[in-house]
Amino acid sequence: MTVTADEWLSEVRGAITQYFPKIEPRIEIVRHTRVTIRFDLNDVTVVALFFREETERVDYALIVSDQRVFGIDNLDGWHIHPLGNPEAHESCDEMTPLEAIRRLREASDTLNKSASNESKDTGSGN
Repeated sequence: MTVTADEWLSEVRGAITQYFPKIEPRIEIVRHTRVTIRFDLNDVTVVALFFREETERVDYALIVSDQRVFGIDNLDGWHIHPLGNPEAHESCDEMTPLEAIRRLREASDTLNKSASNESKDTGSGN
């Protein structure tokens, strides 16, 4: 997939609008070939995205309390850093921004569901 930073950014904006519709991302364009995007999901959870046109490097990460908990990148081939074991590398096919951001949303929803269940368990008083 050979794309420019502008093309990648356009696809990412569309995907963010689809999967995180209430989010206003912070976009930093470093030169015209590198893009960094960050947005907060809550006080401790951040989505961080990166693209570098010269190397075609792409990173998508879900970060909680400054620790990556889920990610997708193409350093040494496309792979996923799975939820629950983010240090692992699970090979995958190349992902479009839409697919990667959908996966970030799914991981975020899973974390939120787990946190909600934990608070119900500890706050029930039973």
